[in-house]
Amino acid sequence: MKSIALLLLMYVVLSACSPYRDPQRDENQYECPPGDRNDPRGDFALKSPALMDIHLTTQGALVDRCQWTALHLQLTNWQTEDDRSKVIVMHIHGWRHNAHPEDSERARFSRVIEDIDRGERASNSKTQVIGIFVAWPGLTWDVAGMSNLTFFSRTAVADRVSQSAIVGKLIGSIEAITKRRKEKGANDVFIMMGHSLGARILFNATSQAALYETQLSQPDEGFDTYGIVDGPGDLVMLLNPAISAGNYTAIDSIRRSSENFSPRQNPIFLTISTENDMVTKFAFPLGHRFRLDWNKERRTAIGEYPLYITHRLERSDPPPPLLTKDAAWFDNFCAETICLHRLPGGVKNNTEDLTANQPGRPQTLQPSNPFIVAKTTSDIIDGHGGFWNSEVFSNWLGAFISRTLDAARADNL
Repeated sequence: MKSIALLLLMYVVLSACSPYRDPQRDENQYECPPGDRNDPRGDFALKSPALMDIHLTTQGALVDRCQWTALHLQLTNWQTEDDRSKVIVMHIHGWRHNAHPEDSERARFSRVIEDIDRGERASNSKTQVIGIFVAWPGLTWDVAGMSNLTFFSRTAVADRVSQSAIVGKLIGSIEAITKRRKEKGANDVFIMMGHSLGARILFNATSQAALYETQLSQPDEGFDTYGIVDGPGDLVMLLNPAISAGNYTAIDSIRRSSENFSPRQNPIFLTISTENDMVTKFAFPLGHRFRLDWNKERRTAIGEYPLYITHRLERSDPPPPLLTKDAAWFDNFCAETICLHRLPGGVKNNTEDLTANQPGRPQTLQPSNPFIVAKTTSDIIDGHGGFWNSEVFSNWLGAFISRTLDAARADNL
C-alpha cells in the first residue's frame, strides 16, 4: 500500500510541474479577440514552410483559440495578395507525446515539413507549405519508465478527444477554405497523418466521411465500377495505428468481387503497421483483457488482423509482378527497392493460412480499392515509433507523398 501511495504522490507532484499534462481550456472558445496577447494579426506574415500548432485539452477543447485564428490567416492569405497554391499537411501525434515545444514528435514533423518545402522549391514549384501539429495530452509521467504505464489511460483521453468532434471540425474548416480557393484557381493539396493513438483520433474523425463519400460513388445494379471517390482531404495516413480491427469492418466490407474501382482512383486511407510493433501487438490486446473484453476483433489492432491486410510494404528487387494491368498506381508503387504491392486476395502469417477460400473472404482481389492496409518489416520500420528514424521509410514515404501530390493536382485541374 505504501508503494502505491508513493506512486500516486509522485504522479500528483510530476503533474503539477507540467502544464502540458492536463492543459486548461481557453475561456473563449468562440474567437480570438483583437488585441489579445496571442492575437496573430498584429505581426502577420505568410510563411513557407509554416508550422502551426493546435493544442487540445483532455476533453478536446482549444487551449488557445488564437492558434485556430493564426492557422486560418495562413490558409486564407489574410490581407495579402498571394496566388501561390498550398500544400497542407496535418499531423496528430501519438502516445507519450504532448504540446511541449521541444516534444520529439513535433521536431520530427517539423523536419518533414521542411523536407516537403525543399522538394517543392527544387521542382521550381511556387507553393506555400503549411504543417499543422495537433497536440493533445498523450504524455503524463515523463520520468523514465513511468510513461509506459499510461497507455490505457491515454487511450481513454484519445477517445474523449475524438468524441468532442474538434478534429472533424478542424478538417472541415480546412477543406471549406481549400474548396473556395480551388474555385478561384488554386491547386491546393491537403494530407493528414496520425501515429498510434493520434491515428486513432484521426481515423475516428475521417472514417465516416470516407465511407459516406464512397457510398455516394457506389455503382447502380448492372454497373460494376465505382465513380471516382473523393475522400477527406487528399490522403489520410495512419502509422502503426492503435485502432481495433472491429472498427475497420465497415470499410473492409467494401471489398466485394462484384464491384470494382477505377484505375484512375487515388488512395484515400494508407494504413501501415510494422511486424515488431510491441504496443499494438501486446499492450493493445492486454488493455482489452484487463477490461474483460474478449471479442477478437475489438482486442486486435488493425495491423495485427491478417484478414484485413491488403498490401505488403517490403524490399523487392526486381519489383513484384503486377497482379493486373488495370490497376491504380498505388497497387504497385516502388521507390528504389522498397515496394508497396497489393496481395492477391489471401495472406499468410505464422500460424494460419488465410486464403481467399475462407468463408466471408473476398474470392478475388479488388484492384484500385483506395483503402490500403499494409504490413511492413522491421528493417523498414523498427518498432512503434520507428518510422521517424528510418531513412529508408522516409525516402519511400516522401516518394509516395510526391506521387499523391501529383495525382491530386492533376485531378484539381
